[in-house]
This record gives sequence, C-alpha cells and structure tokens, in this order.
Amino acid sequence: MPHYKSADVLATSHFSHRELLLDLKKSDRGERASTAIMLSRIAEFDERKGFLEEGYPSMHAFLVREVQYTEEQASKRIYAARTARRFPQILVAMYDGRMNLSGVLILARHLTPGSADDILAEAAGKTRAEIEQLIASRFPRPDLPARLEAIAPLPPMPMMAAPQGDAYSPGNTHGPMPTAPSQARPSASGYSPGKRLEP
Repeated sequence: MPHYKSADVLATSHFSHRELLLDLKKSDRGERASTAIMLSRIAEFDERKGFLEEGYPSMHAFLVREVQYTEEQASKRIYAARTARRFPQILVAMYDGRMNLSGVLILARHLTPGSADDILAEAAGKTRAEIEQLIASRFPRPDLPARLEAIAPLPPMPMMAAPQGDAYSPGNTHGPMPTAPSQARPSASGYSPGKRLEP
C-alpha cells in the first residue's frame, strides 16, 4: 500500500489531548511566521516592481493571478507589506507570534517612526478588540454632540406653471406681447359703440 506523507501530516486522530493542544499552538505560531516571511517577499517584489517583468500592471494583479489570492487578501497583504517596509519591526513581531495580520492592519495608519516601537510593544499579544481599544485610547476621536435633534423639513412650495404664451414665462425674451384692440360685439338690438344711429 503506498505511503502518503502529506496525509500523515494532516492526520489528527492519533493525537492525545495534550499533544493536539501543543500542535495547535505550534501551527498557529508557524502560520504567523509564514505570513511574516510572505509579507517580506511581497514587500521586496513590490519594491523591485517585479510584477512588471512578469507582465502584470500591478502587484495586486500579480498576487491575484499568480498567487491566487482573493482581491481582498491581495489588498490587505500589500498594505501590510508596504507598512512593514517602513517599519521592519512588524515582521519580527509577526514572526515571533506577538502580532498577527489583522492587528497590523489596524495599527498601520497610526504608526510613525517615533511611536512604532511603543505601539507595537503595547499591542503585542492582544486580540483585535483589545488593539482597537488601544488605538481608541491613544488616538481619541472628537466628541460627538450629546444629542442630535431632528429638524422637520420645510413644506414644499406650491409649483404654479405659467400658462403657455405667458408674457413673463422663461421662454419669452421680448417682454409682454402687445394685445390687439378688442372689437365690440354687436348687441341684440343692432347697436354697437361707435355706430351712428340713423334718425
């Protein structure tokens, strides 16, 4: 019977509780270390613009097509890799298991050369929620108004359409049109204004 080494690596039923716990933790540390190594490669390849030599217009397109990341995975890793290019201590923290990718993405925009070491040290080993709380305490947002009162909208103004041919309508640029003199209608008796009566 052929021996499949890859299947042995994926097998778990033979672990005791203690062995499974230790291997799980080891695998997690290995995943963070692998991510740190991958980010270092992405950062260097991006810096060299190696994607152009491979026929791709961007690092994002290269990762999606060649590495088969999703678009979201590619975007996150490029952002983290470019941040790690500026702050290499990020990769060390990830490789050691003190930081994961989601934590790096939260911290990235707040890091400066003067604050990076302190912030990374404070964030080490924290969960996503704890890192978000750390950022909120370090970089508080301006207070919002205590109460917002809804203002009722004004009632709509009645729209009155100008009659067709109206002298002051927008289409009339010549002012009021002169009106023709009215002609008096003859009365029933045959008399009309201006008509001279016969004796």
